[in-house]
Amino acid sequence: DAPAAGALVRVALMQARSGQETAIGRFFDGTGGRVLADGADIAAGQTVHVDAEAQLPLAAVTPLVAGDRNLLVPVLALDTSYHWDGAGDGFGQVAGAYVLGQEPAGATGDGAARLGPIPLTGPRFVSRPGARATGLQVSQ
Repeated sequence: DAPAAGALVRVALMQARSGQETAIGRFFDGTGGRVLADGADIAAGQTVHVDAEAQLPLAAVTPLVAGDRNLLVPVLALDTSYHWDGAGDGFGQVAGAYVLGQEPAGATGDGAARLGPIPLTGPRFVSRPGARATGLQVSQ
């Protein structure tokens, strides 16, 4: 009902690991990540698209080793915060984290199947990319 002012959009790409809930929580609180948009004003009912790319440098990856395979399970976190003026002045935030990987062969596309990791040796091509929302989300 009111325009959003000063919208800040951030992204972080990391690998799944123990303690990732803490790292994602810090990101949701404003620490780290890459700023994609800062200070944007959005009219009530308007939709704004931000085109961007998230990168995780291979040098920053500690592979998950399974047998003789080096694997990566990436986690993408997105955060948008904004405020509005007028009746009911306030602050809003919408944030979430998603596990990325490869859909298994024969998956129905309903998001129920477990994603496969991304291989770090050999071709790094992911023929059936997929994402699953984690339970780590903020909406206020």
